[in-house]
Amino acid sequence: MPKKNLINNEALLNATQGRMIWLRFKKHKIAVACTILLLILYFISLFAELFTPYSIEKRFPGLENAKPSGIYFFNGNGEFIGPHFYGFKKSVNSETFEVDFTEDKSKSYQIHFFTSGEPYKLYGIIPLESKLFYSKKPFFLFGSDRLGRDVYTRTIIGMRISLFVGLGGVLFSFILGCFLGGISGYFGGYIDGIVQRMIDVLLSIPTIPLWM
Repeated sequence: MPKKNLINNEALLNATQGRMIWLRFKKHKIAVACTILLLILYFISLFAELFTPYSIEKRFPGLENAKPSGIYFFNGNGEFIGPHFYGFKKSVNSETFEVDFTEDKSKSYQIHFFTSGEPYKLYGIIPLESKLFYSKKPFFLFGSDRLGRDVYTRTIIGMRISLFVGLGGVLFSFILGCFLGGISGYFGGYIDGIVQRMIDVLLSIPTIPLWM
């Protein structure tokens, strides 16, 4: 057997359970990639107001149901001028009588990064003005809703609720499981039987609707 394999085998034999779990986890590339992505999403959700250009309730009258703004890096002459977008021109569709938005390429507007935007309070406590990106002229990465609110902003801030509800559910289940398991194991007997039957009843209920 090659010397390298012998060294690896000896390292595995002497490894703790936690070390073996970590080594096995690292071999699963998809799991590692998903974990990194999840950590990034949690980080963004923690500072969602920093990563969004507007507040969640800010409305833009006249821009209801606007389509996503196109982001460009080159002007009409092919020159690089940085990230920018164009405003909208509104027109009424003669067939559907709905308002259509088309880009008005007569003037472009720059997107500024790591700049100051509208004042806000992080978690309703810390007053800040810092934004990852911002422009005084309204633009919508995901479009706007029927009330003229930025869908991207509402998606990012809504992600915070979704992620932490799931995390809170897991944490609550862990604490409750440790508590009930401790009581069941310590007292035993009929108390153990009652606790186990309670767990059976809980397991018989579909878990997805509980978090909805």
